[in-house]
This record gives sequence, structure tokens and C-alpha cells, in this order.
Amino acid sequence: MLAFLGRVGLTDYVYAPKNDPYHRDRWRDPYPPDARAQLGELAAAARAAGVRMHFAISPGGTMVYSDSLDYRTLRRKLADVGDLGIAHFALFFDDVPPRLSHAADRERYADLATAQAELINRLAADLRSEGATLTVTPTTYTDAWGDQLYARRLGELTDATVPFFWTGADVVSPMITAADGDRWHGLLGRRVLIWDNYPVNDFARWRPFLGPFRGRGPSLGRSIGGLVSNPMNEAHASMLPLATLAQYARAPGEYDPDVALARAADDLFGDAAGAVLTLQEVWGSPADQLNVFDPVYLPGRPIDSAAVETALATVRGAIQGLRAAGERNGLAQAVGEELTPMYRATEERWRSIRSDVRYLHERGVLRYDVSVDRLRIPFLERPRTIDGRLEGLETPWVALTHPNAAGQVRAALMRDTAWLYVVVDVDVPVRRVAEGEQVGDADHLALVLQGDGATDRYHLAADDLVLLFPAPRAEVTTVMVAQVQRYEGFMAKYMADNRGMTFGEFHLTTFGQPAAADRVAGIRYAARRSAGGYVAEIRVPLRSDHQQRLSLTVTTSEGEQRPTYGLASRNYPTNPATFVQLVW
Repeated sequence: MLAFLGRVGLTDYVYAPKNDPYHRDRWRDPYPPDARAQLGELAAAARAAGVRMHFAISPGGTMVYSDSLDYRTLRRKLADVGDLGIAHFALFFDDVPPRLSHAADRERYADLATAQAELINRLAADLRSEGATLTVTPTTYTDAWGDQLYARRLGELTDATVPFFWTGADVVSPMITAADGDRWHGLLGRRVLIWDNYPVNDFARWRPFLGPFRGRGPSLGRSIGGLVSNPMNEAHASMLPLATLAQYARAPGEYDPDVALARAADDLFGDAAGAVLTLQEVWGSPADQLNVFDPVYLPGRPIDSAAVETALATVRGAIQGLRAAGERNGLAQAVGEELTPMYRATEERWRSIRSDVRYLHERGVLRYDVSVDRLRIPFLERPRTIDGRLEGLETPWVALTHPNAAGQVRAALMRDTAWLYVVVDVDVPVRRVAEGEQVGDADHLALVLQGDGATDRYHLAADDLVLLFPAPRAEVTTVMVAQVQRYEGFMAKYMADNRGMTFGEFHLTTFGQPAAADRVAGIRYAARRSAGGYVAEIRVPLRSDHQQRLSLTVTTSEGEQRPTYGLASRNYPTNPATFVQLVW
């Protein structure tokens, strides 16, 4: 990849993989010898290609800003990396709690921006004295969410020569113009660097993005300090869109996406260009547009059987053509091998859906049978006491499931004239919320109450209520976090399409608002430790205007995993199209 960047004229490479534990989770630890040697090889390859390599570190999740030992640890880590010949560094504060987590920091700093600014200024000055540079990703890094007052304050307090990354109007921005750049310049007090989340596909791992860069204004360069692209894990497939970015960067005023794509395919793939362009046409539509395979992966949408079959056959033929290129075109062969697992996974998922009895076949269209996820619940003659005890409970239990976990989780649901009662019995050892953690950080259960009765809505709206309840710290716990959540744009698709998604502080504080008093009036929760785990009991008001639709999930800690057990046959707690409907 570094050699490719040098050939096409792209100048910088930012090393920031979140699956490198020494970049984020274990940022305090030095690289062990083998990993350090590999990093050194990478730095040498960058120098050979004429590419500037930036080493990024992401300490914001656990760092104590006021702790001088933490700062010295950070400096030692960067000095050790710098000894490999790296002179450009980046400090990443993305996707971390938007508030000060540690008591010592809350005592010293007025807010998160003040703490981060002090760190940035000190580190930038120390690096500058050694001939090195620093770039920063702030905690609010897009227009789509986050506290822009934080961003403005961070810009005011921070050395204006330190560049900031910004992703645009959204995390994945369909359009970025010079006016956008001017607006961010005004907000942060500097010309920003665009962190362009294209062609990355971590939010839709089932398909590659092979199309050209689009929607980047011809005069964007006058208002920003530069642009970096976040590519796919599929390095060779990423080269096609990256080659169009190189064309745009050289002459943005003359850039035509379709012409750039054809030229890049010709230059990179030669006589195999037709096959890769076919894949792009069928499979590689822009991230903000629905793809023919989207309904196969996004639960709730009707699926056009003939369109999916035709697209699969086309993709299969194009991949076979690329893989057959063999020695005469190593890049084509490599792309074919990279995309084969995606194709096979999509084909397998399609076959499983076609044979799934929960889907109805109607004139060539498959629709999920929502009646499968209806649960009839009994009526109670007398109100139930909420105390976390199972005594006197005669209602049938329903198993909560997870495809790859071995624990036992079950629930009982019932109602009276005014209240819905939910009892959960978790037979899994408990990791409780520790000091400084939020409810979503450790074992917890989430009850999401849909605000309407729609069965074809794929993202949470402003009337949907999210209730988070922790596993008990001691014998009894009676704590609740209640928010209304609303997702739009990129996050609406990402959350609706992500089976393993759970709620945590980032989502609650970023996309949530405190629930109105009338929505939470009368809600009760009690949980008690049990021999194998814990028992939790919840009471919530019944909605009078429709039968209740809900998601119930229990997140546990089993070994190194954090499996989430779900009540419905489909477990997408942020996608109302997959919710259970209670009937009586």
C-alpha cells in the first residue's frame, strides 16, 4: 500500500488501527520487540516510497489528564516510536466519553476541552523541540453529533498551528464543499484536515466500496489544510478509489469522477479493467445509496429475489475473471481473492434467508413474517411488587438467545391494566459497573420501548425510549438510565445494520436526550444477586394507543467476550423493524 501511495502521488500515511492494542487499549505499554520491529519495517517502507508516516495514539479512553505520570508515559511511548525514524505523530480523542471521567481531572479542569487543550499544547511544544509534528482528532469530529461548544473552546485554547481532523457534515459525508471547510475553519480557528471516511466499509463489512471519490467540491482545497482517506481492510481493492483521490488532489477543478474511475481502472488493471468496473457497478455504489444487497443485510426491508440472484451471478463472474488474471495481472488476482469471502458470505446469507421459514414469498419478493416475533403475555389480576424476587412468579419463561454464547438467560413478561412487567433471570457470572464506569460499560440489560407501532421503521426515532439497567453491585440495585434516542444519516444505517450493537455512554450522551417526565413516571427497577448471576425486575407504563413493541437485551461478560442475549429471533436493539410485539 505504501509503495502504491508513492506511485500515484499520495503523500501521507496515518497509522491508527484500533485492533493494534498498543495504539488504544494498551497505549501505556511499549511495543514488544516483534511488534516494534514490524513497525520499524513499516516506517522504512514509507521512507522508501516517499510517504510521510504519522503514528497515532489514542489514550483518551483511560488517560488521567492531570496525572504527570500518564504524560511521562505518553512521551516515553512516542519517543520509543520516534527512534524508528518516525517524526510525525497524531493524538486521537475520537469515540471516547465526552466528559471528564476521573475525579482528579474534574477537580483540576473546568471541562474536557480545557484538559485536552493543556495536553495538546504541552505535547506539541515538546515534539516541536525535537523536530516532530502533532495532529489531533477531537472528540467532536463531525457536524452530525457531539458538542460544538466543546470544539470551539478546544480550538480557542489550543495552539493554532496544530492541525485538527474533521470528517465533514457526517461520519461518512456524501458532500464536502469549500463552504464546509470555511465553517469548520471558523469553528476550530484553523484550516482543518478532512478525514474522509471513504472507501472504508467497517459499517458494512459485507460489501466493498469501489467507486470514485464523489461530492468533493472543486474549490475545497482553498478552505482546508489537506484530505486523508480511510480505506477498507481490503487493501488491494482500496487502490481503485484511492487512485481517483490522487487524480482529484492533483487537479480538483478538472476532476470528473467517472472519467477518473475509468482511467484508474485502466492504469491499475489493464485488460481486467472491465471485470473490476462490473463489480463497481453492481456492488460498489456510494455509501449513502441503497445497494441491491442492502435488504439482505438490513432486517425489515423487502428483498427482490430476481435482482439479488442476477447481482450474485454478475459478481461471481467478475470475481472469477479477476482471479483468473493470474500472473499477468497480480493486482487483479489479489482483488479477486480479497472479495471472494465477501461474495461467499453474501451468497450464504441469501441462501439462509431463502430457506428461512420466517420469510414470506410473495410474487418474487421476500418479506419477513413479523408475526414470528409476537409474544402473547398473560394478564395479572393484582399489581406485582417490584423487589427482584421470583417468589410467586407462575408466568411461562421465554429464553433469550445468542448464537455463540453458552450462558442461560430467560425472561418473563406480563401485564395488568396499567403496567408492563419484565422479569429477567441471568445465570451468568456478573461483572458489575466499577467506579468511573457507566451503566453500559459492564453487565447490564436494555429495554427499548418503541414509540409507535410501525413494523417497517429501521432506526430509532425521537419518541423511542431506551432504558438501561445495571447488574446489581451488591444485594440490591435500583438504578436506571432513561433516554430518548434518535439516529439519522450514517448512524441510522450503521446502528440498524449492526446485530451486536449495544448501548453505552457514547450513544446515550451523543444521540440521546433525557426522557420527558411523563415517559418515565412510575417506572420501577430492582435487581438482586443470585447464586449464578442476578435477577432483575422492571415495571413500565403500558402505552394506551397501541400494543407495545419492544427490544429486550442482556449484555454479559463471558471470558473475553461481551455477548448480548436478545428476546427476539433477530437481535438488533436499535432497529425497530426487528422488535417483539406484545399481544394479549
